[in-house]
Amino acid sequence: MASIFDILNFKGKGVGIGPVQSVDEMTVIPLVGDDRGDVASPDNLKFESTTNYGSMVFKNEDSKPAIVPANYMVRGRDGQDHAMAGSGVVTAGRSKTFNTACCIEETQGGYLTTEGNEEDVLPVELRRNLLNYGKRTERHYGKLWDSIKVWMRGLDFVSRQTHAAHLRDFYDDKSIRSALEHFAAEFEPIDGQIGAIIMFSGTPVGLEIEAESPEEIAISIAAEIIKIKNLFI
Repeated sequence: MASIFDILNFKGKGVGIGPVQSVDEMTVIPLVGDDRGDVASPDNLKFESTTNYGSMVFKNEDSKPAIVPANYMVRGRDGQDHAMAGSGVVTAGRSKTFNTACCIEETQGGYLTTEGNEEDVLPVELRRNLLNYGKRTERHYGKLWDSIKVWMRGLDFVSRQTHAAHLRDFYDDKSIRSALEHFAAEFEPIDGQIGAIIMFSGTPVGLEIEAESPEEIAISIAAEIIKIKNLFI
């Protein structure tokens, strides 16, 4: 069976390692190379909208197929925040709707549009919940709500909220936002970067090729670290 690398003609030729970047327990080792294969630049993949609860639309403005990163998260002020349950591919010059996405803001109504959003990826533990194939492919927009409530349990600022599954409450907290921005600023992409090896306390925890940016992965892992630290302050 052909792998995703075969399908996208990713040769991996000349892949090397860039300058190591470390903050606290997290280390990112950039992977660099000249050949992206038949894969669009991530900059040419745009989130367009949510057209229904549990549906996310992406547009590929490139002449090559684009990868939608696994568990890509979009948070906006005018509609219910959403995240991809898995990953996806959008063919060249087309838009595609993914109907297995998750609502991550339980009681907020409305649909997201192109403008005014914050975009990154879900925290690591919530990503782990979606490794189950049945849950990942289920067409039920509330399928992550119970997991979000468990993930946020015990955080001081959550106790002041409605106890609904609003992941936004975590990202909107001023101290957490400041800490996440600090992490993201430390993991800037470098020229020719096509991926990264991610390590936590010296142990490899992730290998990303082509899709997510270093900042997105840093925030995904940093959210987990910051949440744990807040539980024990």
